[in-house]
Parts: sequence; structure tokens; C-alpha cells
Amino acid sequence: LNLIYPGNPYRKDDLLSMLQAIEMLDDVEKEYVRFHLTGVSKSLLYSSVPGNERLLDVLVDRGTVLIHSWMEYDELLKLYQKIDFALLARPVNKVTEANFPSKVPELMSKGIPVITNRVGDIVQYLDDGEDAILYDEPTAEACKKAIQRAIGLAKEERIGLSKKAYKNAELKFNYHLCSGKLDGFFSEMR
Repeated sequence: LNLIYPGNPYRKDDLLSMLQAIEMLDDVEKEYVRFHLTGVSKSLLYSSVPGNERLLDVLVDRGTVLIHSWMEYDELLKLYQKIDFALLARPVNKVTEANFPSKVPELMSKGIPVITNRVGDIVQYLDDGEDAILYDEPTAEACKKAIQRAIGLAKEERIGLSKKAYKNAELKFNYHLCSGKLDGFFSEMR
């Protein structure tokens, strides 16, 4: 099961919960999971998990976590083709309640469903078990259980979530849906 977190998690996403969730998996599950971190250096990842750098190192040394610091866009697209789910744990605070993570529609438009906790507006656009796996508590334990749900899916079910993620991104996040309103807004400003 290939999971991905693209970008810099510092302050807005909970990388520590994601890493702890993966560490809590049993040994067989850990062998089955690969968590790809893209777009940031190991030193930036360390700054996102202060005091827990060793956890990141252990998971990297084991081969469970793979760090792809900088990737050309075509390399990233090739990696996306191998990904089963995006993993996005978020703390519950004023920032995450008001923040819409743009990486979710971006990944869904590539056919990558998201595993995320219910925080902020994004969950209004996701359907648990249809185009995403959602969990309630912003804890590593809840994140682990969501990852285990993904592990337990048959290949056909994962493919179904991927297809629905792509379709729902097209239906819910297509800029053409609001282009008329935006055009009218900007026309009035002239």
C-alpha cells in the first residue's frame, strides 16, 4: 500500500501523528506499507516533528518511509501513478478549521483518494468509503485504524475509490464550476 504526503507539513498538518500511526502498525502491516514524503528535505521534516526525529529515522531506515526531497514534475507524476492513498492527518485548531488543503483536490484529480481526519471544510466534499477514508479523532491511534482500513481493502475496492476520487474531483473541484461567477465578479470591478 503506497501512501503519500506531498509538501511541507510544518504547522498545518500533523506529520507526527502520521508517523506514529505507521509505527503502531504490526510488523506484517509495516512491511506492506510505504509512506512517501515529497517536496521537502529531511531537515524540514525534522522541524515538523521536534523531539521525535529518531522515529522518522527508524521508519526511513526500515524502508517504510521514503523521502523524495525534490522531484521534477514528471517524476512526481510517475510516483503518483504508484500511489494508493494520500495520508493527511491534521490537528484541530483555528488554522485547520478555516484552511482548505489544496493538495486534496490536486491528488484526487490524479485519482488518489485521501485518508484524513474530519477537520475543516474539506470533509464536506469527501465521502467516507466512496472517494476517501475519513476518521474522527485527530490522534495517531485513529489514523492507524484508518490506514488499516485501507490495508484491508481488496484491490478492486481501492481501484473503485481511485475512480470515484477522480470523478468527484472533476465534479466538485473543477474551476469551470465557478468561472462564470468569477468572470462576472471581475467584470464588475472594471
